[in-house]
Amino acid sequence: MAATKLSKTQKKSIEKTKNFAFLNFPSQVAALIFALTTAIFFWGHLSGDYFLWEDFVEQVYPIQNYAANARALGDVPFWNPYSFCGMPFYADPQTGFYYPLNALASLALDSNGRLSVWFLQFIVILHFFFAQLSMYVLIKRFKATSMAAVIGAISYGLSFSLVLQAIHPMIPYHLAWFPLVVLFFWRAVEEGSFKNASIAALIFGVSLLAGHPQTALYESLFLGLAFLWILGGKIFKDKEPLRNLLKPAAAGAAAVVLAVGIFAIQLLPSQELAKYSRRTHTKSYEASVEGSLRYEQILTAVTPDLFGRTDAKGDKTAPYYLKDAQYFYYWDTGFYFGVGALILGLIGAFATRKKRFSAFLIFAAIFAFFFALGKNFFLYDIFYALPFFGSLRIPSRILFYVPFAFAPLAAFGFDEFAARVKDKRANNWFVYASVFPFLTAILIGSGLILGFLGTPDSERSVIEAFGGASLVYVLAFMAILKLTHSGLLKSAVAGVMIAALVFADLYFSGSDFNASSVNPEDKYRLDPALVKAFRPNPPKDIFRVSMRHYNPPYIAMLRNQGLLDKIMLIEGYNQLLLNHIPPPTTVDNILDLYNVKYAIKFDKANRRFNFVERRTYFPRAWIVGSAKTEKEDEVVKDMRNSAVDY
Repeated sequence: MAATKLSKTQKKSIEKTKNFAFLNFPSQVAALIFALTTAIFFWGHLSGDYFLWEDFVEQVYPIQNYAANARALGDVPFWNPYSFCGMPFYADPQTGFYYPLNALASLALDSNGRLSVWFLQFIVILHFFFAQLSMYVLIKRFKATSMAAVIGAISYGLSFSLVLQAIHPMIPYHLAWFPLVVLFFWRAVEEGSFKNASIAALIFGVSLLAGHPQTALYESLFLGLAFLWILGGKIFKDKEPLRNLLKPAAAGAAAVVLAVGIFAIQLLPSQELAKYSRRTHTKSYEASVEGSLRYEQILTAVTPDLFGRTDAKGDKTAPYYLKDAQYFYYWDTGFYFGVGALILGLIGAFATRKKRFSAFLIFAAIFAFFFALGKNFFLYDIFYALPFFGSLRIPSRILFYVPFAFAPLAAFGFDEFAARVKDKRANNWFVYASVFPFLTAILIGSGLILGFLGTPDSERSVIEAFGGASLVYVLAFMAILKLTHSGLLKSAVAGVMIAALVFADLYFSGSDFNASSVNPEDKYRLDPALVKAFRPNPPKDIFRVSMRHYNPPYIAMLRNQGLLDKIMLIEGYNQLLLNHIPPPTTVDNILDLYNVKYAIKFDKANRRFNFVERRTYFPRAWIVGSAKTEKEDEVVKDMRNSAVDY
């Protein structure tokens, strides 16, 4: 019997099947991997040795403590009487009161109504697992292998866009679910599927309740661009008649409308609060472009600490030195996702650029970079004129588009490269993708570019060491890919090595950022006698406390201490300050008007700060909603017959 001669295509298919052996495995295995990477990355927090810091301590913890107590009592906390002389509570989107996972905090209150910091951190950390898992699902649905999807998912879920924002957990909460939103939204528009539109709307609407307006806006912009991209592709590439676009367009629109409908329970009160926010009344172009990316910061895609770093430990070996930049620019402009994912992502961009989804991801990453430049490029100015965009700061926060785009591209790049052993075209992709990271690491490690970047002489050796470490990672990834392409390394082994190396890269680059040794519960401990004295006893004894002194400067307790100890402070900490102007009079008169019974004072003789009791404070004012004038002899009779319990 004559042997069947295989065609060139059949031979390639067989070769690809051999190369892809063991690259696919059950989703449960992937979930176990993500549980492991999350646990290792945040082990210090899970073991109780480390704690989140910065705004997590000053804002997130006290807000969630107050919300958890309200939920435990079955109340909706419309008002916060303990900060800034009182202000709306759940109308502030940052409280995330209706976000389902925040509700779990009510399960972790002790007998004194204090929320467990460990449990709140656990909720935050859980979202890094969800971020990896949801990105994995997105990548798998676009026909990537399991191993490739794991590589992409790790690079996204532990990228700087999420890790550096753990101190503002509302942002990772949004981004954890966004891959699923994009997946079902893309399918809804591509297929004209209202079922997928409904799923996208449900996930997106619930994730919006997490409470970060800027991330919500940029996510919506991403979906809007995807919507136009898909419809444009159908018109110009697929040559579909316009009547065929009605259903896809309707599905996409339905997803957005339904999501907004779910979000309306938070959106409507937040819009009302925004009218009276100081930020709304003081917005300007100069304020909105604060935190604009610099062109040279593209190099941080290879060496994340090129311009120094800021972290919870206060490490001063490489202070953040970017000219005219505040320390918080480090986490607001950070987008590092690993040099391995960068190289593979560039390979994926070259290999799959003609596919609609890949082409859009390439566009989204480029768009985000130029938008993030803010005042340094014209693109942001176009959007500044549109509603909402001008009232926000730090345009570089849109950079989460970059790791989001490169995660699937890296997965596609791994699969395409692994499928083409000894293929000349794959080798060309490898060379092109390696040029930027290799040269960048060389220039930084050797110090040749540091003078141009303005690196202080005192930091040059440290920054050069960072560049040298980047070069080691670049060379390691290049070696693995070269061995894979030559056939000396099996694709499955290469995939495991790359996934492990991507994780190690991100772990050593970012895990220390949130590793504070200070327990927030310790920072909020006050003398019980002081708390008892400062806590009002309504309705007869209501008063406020002032704990801040301006000249000389001094703060006697944390700014949102009142939310935990039920002390009515005239100070607080919140980005959405109400726009009010203090009366034009003396400080003492203002404190009287503010109903301040206890205030911090500076004893010049002893050079000490002490709380003093003020006897001149005015009683709490009350406001009449509607008035009724009656004759004097009818007042008692009407009061007795009234349903009001006086």
